[in-house]
Amino acid sequence: MHTETALSPLELTARRQLSATLLTPVSADELDPALNMREAYGLTSLNKILFITSLCNEMAIGLGCLTEEDLANMHSLADVCRILNKQLAQ
Repeated sequence: MHTETALSPLELTARRQLSATLLTPVSADELDPALNMREAYGLTSLNKILFITSLCNEMAIGLGCLTEEDLANMHSLADVCRILNKQLAQ
């Protein structure tokens, strides 16, 4: 786990949700936020939508505030957290 910095509630939840969505078991602690989720973990388009939907529901972020461009730019866990953090700040 990344112990050098404290993870935000959003990143902790995102790691847990992504880990639960993946078809190949990867623990939340082992996820590298910089890696492309499709290439590194085999995340399919459908599972990406399920992951984002579950994460937004748990974090009380309205899906309607996300644009098609936002979704297209969510390649890594870091991208997801960066884009959703903007929504939490509003």
